[in-house]
Amino acid sequence: MSSITFQSNSFGRDPMELAAASQARERRQPKEPRREVTNCQITEFPRRWESQEWSPARQRAEQLFTGMADERTAPSAARRAAESLFAGE
Repeated sequence: MSSITFQSNSFGRDPMELAAASQARERRQPKEPRREVTNCQITEFPRRWESQEWSPARQRAEQLFTGMADERTAPSAARRAAESLFAGE
């Protein structure tokens, strides 16, 4: 007959090592709770999206949305024709 060995859920680790680890967890000092951060405005670094000046990317986006982009990126005549055909649906 073969002998059966039983192992605990420690997967073969030393029981003394497990006991030492659990004692170390108990002795560990509790961490200081996180302090709540209140809404503070950092005035010397304004957020880019809140600034009144238009960035080049914002200008480009505004042009694309209003249809005033340059001809190289404007919709082609075929696309405009297709859009006008299917606009009635």
